[in-house]
Amino acid sequence: MVAVTAGDRLGRWVDWREEVPPASSWFRRRCEVRNTLTVARLLAGAALGGRRSAAPEPGPAHPVVFVVGCPRSGTTWLQELVAGSPAVATTQESHVYEALYRPVVAHGARRVEGWVKALQRRDLGSREQRWVGLHWWVTHGELVGVIADALACPGDDRAVASRAVRGVLDGWFTRHGRGATVLLEKTPSHLFVVPEIVSTFPDARIIEIVRDPRDVCVSLEKQALTLAWPPRRRIDQIRLWRRYVTCGDELADRPGVAGRLRRVRFEDLSADTAGVLAELFSFLGLDADETEIGRIVEANRITRFPRRRDGSHRRKGEVGSWRTELDPAEVALIETELGPEMDRLGYERS
Repeated sequence: MVAVTAGDRLGRWVDWREEVPPASSWFRRRCEVRNTLTVARLLAGAALGGRRSAAPEPGPAHPVVFVVGCPRSGTTWLQELVAGSPAVATTQESHVYEALYRPVVAHGARRVEGWVKALQRRDLGSREQRWVGLHWWVTHGELVGVIADALACPGDDRAVASRAVRGVLDGWFTRHGRGATVLLEKTPSHLFVVPEIVSTFPDARIIEIVRDPRDVCVSLEKQALTLAWPPRRRIDQIRLWRRYVTCGDELADRPGVAGRLRRVRFEDLSADTAGVLAELFSFLGLDADETEIGRIVEANRITRFPRRRDGSHRRKGEVGSWRTELDPAEVALIETELGPEMDRLGYERS
């Protein structure tokens, strides 16, 4: 497993990876059988009150930073800027709440199905060398240990699932932190589980990045040239952006969350990268003088990254590219649909 820590270039691996064919149906079935038997044994042992798993306790208390926001809004760039501090360790997106927490809570922590889904996703992600997923954070054996440790703890389904989430993230930090004091996890969709995050990680800080929806629509369109996940219809792109921004708005005043969440505009980060980064470091309790911040900014200028082309993970990263990429009818549609949100966030209409 490749551990990407402060100073490493996350996106380069994404752009240079070799294409790997999907796992065969035989491989999927074999994994399912193996994982079902493994989880069944763990559940039986927990039900009989067996000895506590040898899996390590969640690591020592340390701050955890979550970078979230609508896809194609600059989450990777923001992650790399923050991870430029030697105090911060990070790697690829975990999707741990989607891949582990939600299936366990949905099916019940004392049932096989949710845990098997998590193991399957980890194993298939590793087999297919996916860009993101649990396989960046745990090996198969480590995840089995995390599950055993979580099952040995009292509590309801959410408490057990939260214990497993913490085991995955803290376990990676213990193994790969390399002297860092802060763990950074970047999965854009974790914006929708912020209440669960702050419950699981008492010291968590969340940074949400927002971007002009017109530029987000352009970036989603270009990413759809090579990937299946981005919505292709303009109205679906608009709805995706609105869903994220609306969630961020609702979280801003939510008790227990308000003081832990900081919203950053991509355009402000582009215009004054050093200034915004200094404010974020202060928010996160990280020490960095002007010289250090300047070094981080220079090392992570978007223009330094290679292969910035349509369809790649990294594009131009320009502010206002929509002016030449969208026709007037498309601009009118976006501004009509999202006018109030754009006004609130300070995005002027054409």
